Amino acid sequence: MLRNELYLVQEWKFAGFIAIAYTICIDLLRIAILHKAEKEGITIKADLYHVMADLGSTLLALFGFGFTVLGLSVSDALASFILSATLGYLSVKLAWTSGMELSDAVSRDIVEKIGREVASIKHVSNVRKIRVRRVGSKVFIEAIIQAPNYFSFEESHALASKIEEKLKQCFEFPEVIVHVEPSRHGIAMEKRVEKLAREVEGVRDVHEVSIAHSNGKLYITLHVRVNPALSVQEAHDIAEAVERKLRNEVDAIEHITVHVEPLEDKPRGPAVNDVEIWQIVNEVISGFQNVLSLKGLTTYVIEGRRHINLDCYFKGQIPIEEAHKIASEIENTIRKKLTETIVTVHIEPAGEKLE
Repeated sequence: MLRNELYLVQEWKFAGFIAIAYTICIDLLRIAILHKAEKEGITIKADLYHVMADLGSTLLALFGFGFTVLGLSVSDALASFILSATLGYLSVKLAWTSGMELSDAVSRDIVEKIGREVASIKHVSNVRKIRVRRVGSKVFIEAIIQAPNYFSFEESHALASKIEEKLKQCFEFPEVIVHVEPSRHGIAMEKRVEKLAREVEGVRDVHEVSIAHSNGKLYITLHVRVNPALSVQEAHDIAEAVERKLRNEVDAIEHITVHVEPLEDKPRGPAVNDVEIWQIVNEVISGFQNVLSLKGLTTYVIEGRRHINLDCYFKGQIPIEEAHKIASEIENTIRKKLTETIVTVHIEPAGEKLE
């Protein structure tokens, strides 16, 4: 600086450009190497930012030095200001990234994206919880989802595998764990089918709902009771209405069989008390000569159906074929008197004193 004017030795001008060019080449080589390993961790990323800052300062030095050679002395101060702002921005960005990595936190957008991807997969009834953490380049995802309660173990496993593959397409290095739970929303499928069928006009009662599930499809069988005065065509129309109702409300139905029967004025097995059951059973057994007495009776209700187990003394000398035929007749007779009932007769030979 001579007489308040910048003085540049012309012989050093080219040496300055050569030094700056050499520094730029070294910085570019370092950036190329570090960029390939950037996702290995925050330390590598910090080093990459450091090299980028070096390159930026070198480019700004080139900018300032070049304009100074051309006689614009203010360019050096301007380059220093731009460099300070750039370094400040990179420092704040690195501090934010480091804080997110050290706390295992991820942005809300990533979590919401994962939730949308999982919920879009067929047969996922509900996404109950999503946990996400990032360590270096890897994203660790734990998803708790709910599937239909009629899914088998194999089908639940296949659904979990489908979710894992879907998320691996969305992220570069994910580690995915999927926990499948049975759906707890609403009511059981059998009860839901029964409720929907009862809503159809003309249906007086619904019972013996059976649901089978295979290869992602539902096969439904149910019995509906209607007014006994209806014609076959009218009863069939009600069955068709039940089928339409179920197909509109329940997904993945492959086949529905509706058995229509007249409503009879019979007591329902689940609603009958033990005293009435004893009276009906004894009345039925008394009509068979080869059955000497009732040894014991056990009754209980499971899933809306009455179970009646009978231990009966039979004459010990009659053929087993005849005894089995009598036992079957007893079971059928009781089922005709009590609806929604499963009857089982156990045959025992009577002792000499009983005979």
